[in-house]
Amino acid sequence: MNIEVLTPQSTVDWVAIQDIFISVGWGDRGGIQYIEQAFRNSYRVWMARERDTVVGFVRALSDGVYYATLADFVVHASQQGRGTGSLLLRTALSNLKHIPTVQLMAVNEKQGYYERHGFKRVETSMARYLNPKKEQLFLLQNP
Repeated sequence: MNIEVLTPQSTVDWVAIQDIFISVGWGDRGGIQYIEQAFRNSYRVWMARERDTVVGFVRALSDGVYYATLADFVVHASQQGRGTGSLLLRTALSNLKHIPTVQLMAVNEKQGYYERHGFKRVETSMARYLNPKKEQLFLLQNP
């Protein structure tokens, strides 16, 4: 497994990236142009490749000093359970070790996974969602 850091000048198969989103049930993310824009506007992007095929990725949004948020941490459904996600996460965290606060959003079923990688649950976050399905997925039902 090869992990690489994406730079804005990198050649990326955006259709393959979209296919990974689709494979895990996240839909087409509004189209290739939005996916590319989100990746290019990120602080850093790490991609896992197997035999020149992208099988997973994670993006960091950051000010580069105080805070970073991991976004779009996705491994193709057919590659899950093989250590790809753990390798991506360790790589991202290692590259962000100079940033004191790294956060992410996780659905309840995945929180144990992130705890095993050193993340802790927080009760002080707030969010606004324009998509009612995301709101239902992430917001506390009985605060």
